[in-house]
Amino acid sequence: MSRRLGLLAACAALLVCASPANADVYDDNPATASRGGDPWIFARAADGATYERHWTGTAWTEWTSLGGEATSGPAAVGYGGQVLVFIRGTDGAIWQKTYSNGTWSGWVSLGVYATSAPAATVRRGSEGYVDVAVKGGDNAIYLKTYQPGVGWHPWHSLGGNLTSAPALSSQSAGVLNVFARGTNGAVWQRAWNGSAWSDWINLGGGIVGAPTTVSRTENVVNVYVRGAGDTVYQRAWTA
Repeated sequence: MSRRLGLLAACAALLVCASPANADVYDDNPATASRGGDPWIFARAADGATYERHWTGTAWTEWTSLGGEATSGPAAVGYGGQVLVFIRGTDGAIWQKTYSNGTWSGWVSLGVYATSAPAATVRRGSEGYVDVAVKGGDNAIYLKTYQPGVGWHPWHSLGGNLTSAPALSSQSAGVLNVFARGTNGAVWQRAWNGSAWSDWINLGGGIVGAPTTVSRTENVVNVYVRGAGDTVYQRAWTA
């Protein structure tokens, strides 16, 4: 419980102290990741650098700069003993930085031209896939997947005509969900079932901004949005 309260306090302090997003900054929200019991928080600072702090098991570290020149809020995932962080750079491409064995790598470009912040998730199952998605310049969603032993696959388009950053989740082995806001303000979903993609499906609603999603346990998906009157709405799927 104390760790959860500490995480909430850290996020609250960040939101109070953060500078307003510039017009050329996309989806300027903080991100969290965990390798299993050690929450990490990431945020873009006013100078464009990405900062992090994390729980050591007994206390929170101080905010530390990871450098970079982000033009979006970050996305982050825990991946085994690593932490992977993704941002949109000044060139519109997605950049990655990795924490492994106690040290951070440099920023590495993953390419593409994004018009949103990235979203990232680790797909459930033994394959160890990492997925990163963005909205492209043509308003389609683009996906890039990391496969152990192979590396990053090329970006490929999932189509669609979306008006927000995507959100990703995975509730069972091999499955990947992609959510984004459509031109009608509704939430739209496209899903990979392990062997094929569904079409884009209208989940309804009239939302402001981008959706977010989490699979808090196997075979459960929760999607959260901001709707009319700045009320937060939630929709859940269970097997």
